[in-house]
Amino acid sequence: LIRQVGQLMGAEALVIVESTIAPGFTRNRLLPALNGELQKRGLLAAGEDANLAHAFQRLEPGPRWYQSLLEQERVGAGVTQEANTKLADYFETVGFKHRIMPRVEAVEFMKTLENAWRFGLLELMSAYMRAGEIVGVDTFEVARLIAQARPSRRQTA
Repeated sequence: LIRQVGQLMGAEALVIVESTIAPGFTRNRLLPALNGELQKRGLLAAGEDANLAHAFQRLEPGPRWYQSLLEQERVGAGVTQEANTKLADYFETVGFKHRIMPRVEAVEFMKTLENAWRFGLLELMSAYMRAGEIVGVDTFEVARLIAQARPSRRQTA
């Protein structure tokens, strides 16, 4: 897919990867492929880099997904300073709160760590649910009571 993008994009365009990817993937795998396609078309000189960035999304599921898109800070980084500038300009143009990190690898690492944390919490809750079933506890009722007792921690659906 990144090669197809490189075959069609303009020389000054910014490509933003929003998927969760392994740290180092943007710079080590995507950038060489994108650079190669732009060089084939004569749009990029050897030793120059395309405008490539990684900026993941954090969206809340459910009815607040759009509001969360607008409210939550977008974190991103480009592989070059020019890509960082273009990324910041893009975020400002569309009105997103944002933070530009100094290295794209930090952004990739941040998203994979967030996903690992969420996965760990889900696994922990799943284990508690199974344990509750074994001893005959209605774990959904327990969760409702916790939410009522601690309304500041209540999640909205």
